[in-house]
Amino acid sequence: MNRLCSFLPYLEVRTVKTGDPKIPELGIRQPVGEGTIHVWSAWYADLEPNFPYYSEQLSREEMLKAAGYKKSTDSRHYILRHGMVRAVLGYYLGRDPGKIRFMQGMTGKPALDPENSSSDIRFSLSCTGERVCLGITRKSDIGLDIVKVQTRYPFFAIENYLFTPGEKEWIAQGAPDRRAIRFFRIWSMKEALLKVTGSNARVMQDVDVSGVLTDRYLNGCYALNIWEKKMNFFIHEKGCGAGHHRVIATLKEI
Repeated sequence: MNRLCSFLPYLEVRTVKTGDPKIPELGIRQPVGEGTIHVWSAWYADLEPNFPYYSEQLSREEMLKAAGYKKSTDSRHYILRHGMVRAVLGYYLGRDPGKIRFMQGMTGKPALDPENSSSDIRFSLSCTGERVCLGITRKSDIGLDIVKVQTRYPFFAIENYLFTPGEKEWIAQGAPDRRAIRFFRIWSMKEALLKVTGSNARVMQDVDVSGVLTDRYLNGCYALNIWEKKMNFFIHEKGCGAGHHRVIATLKEI
């Protein structure tokens, strides 16, 4: 049995309700169903006790990259989150996490190496300085982003550079104490869209999401124009741990 099962108390598992309400149970390897998104998240502090196991699973290239960080905390966090990714994927694939191989697309988005795995599993990883979040689904491309909402963050300069007039207007229309969360909702949504489409950073400037935003978090199918091409997305927003916000986007309407 994959050793991840013994770590489930440290990992929060949620299912985005898209037709299958079940989540993996302790000790039982349950495949993620088509049309279902499993979301695994954890605080770095809770992953720490399993550092030796996670570090054993990483490839030589991953360990070299971890060693390249200037700060030891950043290096340790890299090992924890990438070890977690391997452990979770090994859980679904029924394979040794250390033997899983990855490939990168033209924009750097990681995926399972098709020569190493015939699985149709898709995944997306995101993190802050405190928390790690991993989305798992089948067949549909997926983009996930998690941010920490910082009320004193100097977001005005960034929104003037990266956000559309409609998005800046939507932020300004919010109550003063809600403008920060509006900024980070747009930021994380654009990051998720960038990941799911495999696009470059131009998405942050060129795509306007103001037409679908409301005071309520999004949870459904929405049409957006990506570089003059109308595309349909499933978008799900949710708080994710104290002071954090998470957005999931998939290209397939599920």
